[in-house]
Amino acid sequence: GLKSNPYAYISKASAFILPSFFEGKSISLEEAKLLHKPIMVTNFSSAKDQIDNGVTGLIADMNAISIAEKVEQLISNSSLQADLTNNLKNTTFGTENEVTKFYNLISNG
Repeated sequence: GLKSNPYAYISKASAFILPSFFEGKSISLEEAKLLHKPIMVTNFSSAKDQIDNGVTGLIADMNAISIAEKVEQLISNSSLQADLTNNLKNTTFGTENEVTKFYNLISNG
């Protein structure tokens, strides 16, 4: 559900899983990327615009078997988790300055 500050939840997560049939530009996915969480999404229409499969996250096919396999791969492979996290840390998303401004605004509010 809607949370005024989801960062506390996302920051404690060991991975971010977004099994969805449809997403536009997903804000929660962008938040997970900025927080450098290992990510798995389903292959919705804009998934490949937001995730580089195998580099910044994993993209599963739209079926239960593929989703289960990707989730298992993500949670059982610590090397993969580290690689995805490091790749996200080394990626410039272009929104970092806006996020910093937002954090400053809410911390001073």
